[in-house]
Order: sequence, then structure tokens, then C-alpha cells
Amino acid sequence: MMRAENTAVSGPNRRGLLAAAPSLLLAPTWAAARAVTPYERPNTKGVAGYSESAMVGFVGARQNLAASLRICHFPPLGLSWLWCNVLTPHGFYGYAHHLGSCGSQPVFAEPVRGAFSTRADGAQAELIRTGADTSVTGVDFSAAIDFQPQTRIALGPGASPGRLSGHFKPTHLHRGKVDTGRREQVGVIDAVFEAGGRRYVMRGPGKYHEQTQVTPRFVTPFTYLAFWGARDSGVAIQSPGGGSGALLIAGTQRLVTNLASTPPAVRRRYRIDLEGANSLEGELTAMARFSFPIFGDTWRGSFLRGAVGSEAVVGQLNDWRSDQNRYLPPVDPAKR
Repeated sequence: MMRAENTAVSGPNRRGLLAAAPSLLLAPTWAAARAVTPYERPNTKGVAGYSESAMVGFVGARQNLAASLRICHFPPLGLSWLWCNVLTPHGFYGYAHHLGSCGSQPVFAEPVRGAFSTRADGAQAELIRTGADTSVTGVDFSAAIDFQPQTRIALGPGASPGRLSGHFKPTHLHRGKVDTGRREQVGVIDAVFEAGGRRYVMRGPGKYHEQTQVTPRFVTPFTYLAFWGARDSGVAIQSPGGGSGALLIAGTQRLVTNLASTPPAVRRRYRIDLEGANSLEGELTAMARFSFPIFGDTWRGSFLRGAVGSEAVVGQLNDWRSDQNRYLPPVDPAKR
């Protein structure tokens, strides 16, 4: 459910924590990157080395309300990326920053308490997980951010302060091809977003994931679909090298062999191929589409609603380097 209340919201008192970086020399490894650039201002494009990310997401279709918070750590560099995007009935709030700070110790392998946290210009945020893998008991998250009130987001802070805070309680951990170096979980979100003198309450199904990587981030084009409903949920990933993922359908886990979708648009058809030669097809509708730059290219995201099989679902559908990815033919409005 969602409530909008007139509540005074004070803006976060944070500015100038990190300055914008100039163009920097590319390096083949994190160690080399340290040697040729100040560690707090590296250009990470095409650079191999350990990194890890965590993300929590909620979508309420009937309330036209959604939120996602993502923190990516590059521990050897003390560098972090922070993305936070929120849809409300009164407007969109977006933020992306790639020059935040983080600690030097990895978080993913922490078995008791894993804390992803960062500070950046106009923002501070954290995602704190208790337990690990099948023993995760919950994730607390919070962010105080100077948002941009727009869906085409530039890197850096805006002038619209907002605060997001809440708790994620897991109910299912997806297994199979998605659990190598990552945790993909669905569960229940209980959160609050405050901005523009209003208070929005988010309660219902949501998701959480963590991912580790040693190869360079954001090199290979991909399409990433995550969905969840009252019963079914899943994640499916497509790239030029093939597809993978796992779905929970009617209480049974099914492994994904391929994801195909039409190009980024308000309405998108999809087909998810499953092991055993079965597939699911349908259409998803974007509640909000948003984008921001990464390495000179455009990352495109969306909060969505639709159906998978007979189950009504919500979720997110993201595309990276969509001009280089493979898609189904676009939806023809005349044939709808």
C-alpha cells in the first residue's frame, strides 16, 4: 500500500565530498590503475579487478510507486558507484554518481554482517545484510540524497533532497546459474520515502541481490529482467554470449536458457526459454523509464508491470549498450 502525507522533510547536509574527475589513463588491472591514477578518482572503464555490488528494489503498480537503491564497491580502489531511482505519483527522483568512497575490505564474503556503504557528492547510503546465502535474515537500507527530479539523469547531485529507508525480509533464494558469485533473492519490503514535503510508504513484494565480479564491469551488452509477484518470481539475463537465470513458477524452480525481448520502449514483448524446451511469453509495460551515462554510453532502466504466465508481476528491465544487443522485432501498434 502507499500513503502520501504532508510532512516536513529536511535536506541532507552534505556537499563537496569528492570533486569530479578528469579523463584518466586506462589500466589493465586494479594494481596498475592505482599506480597511474589517484585511487579515489580512477577511470574504471575496461579495468579488471575485484568488485561487488548490492541492490534492493520495490515496485507498487497500483500506487504508481517504485524505488531501487544500488551500491557498487571497488574495494582495492576505495571507490564506489551509487544509483538511486524513485518513482512517486508526484514525480520521479533520480541519482547516479561514480566517484563515491568505500572501504578496502570485500563485503560479499562476510557471513554474519555485510555492510555496503558509500558517501558521494550530495549523497550517503548503505545496505546492511544480516546472514549470508540461505541464512540471510534481512537487509536494512537507507539513503539521504540530493536527487534530480528527472528521468534522464546526469552524473552528480541535484537540488531535490529525499530520504529512503527500509527493511527487506527474504523469502526465496534463486539457485542455479544465478548463484555463482551472486545472490538473487525475493521477499518483502517495508520502506518509506520522503521528498517534496510528502511521505510515501512502500509495503509489499521486492527483491535484493549481490554480485561479485573480477572482469571489467559494463563492457558486454546485456538485458536484465527481474520480476516478482504474489507467488512467482525470477531473474533472466541475455547477452551476445547467451542467456541465463532462474524462475520460481508455481513453487517450482526453473532454469533459464535464454531471454529475448523487443528493444527498449514503453511496451515490450518477451520470451523466456527454460530448460526442457518450454518457454514463457508475454508483454511488459513500463511505469517509468530512466537513463544515465556510463563510460560515454547510456544505461537504460525501467520499473514495469505485466504478467508472466497467469501471474501478475512487477519488476525492472534494464538494458546496457542496447544499440549492440539482439532483440525481437519491435511491437507493431497496428497489430496489438
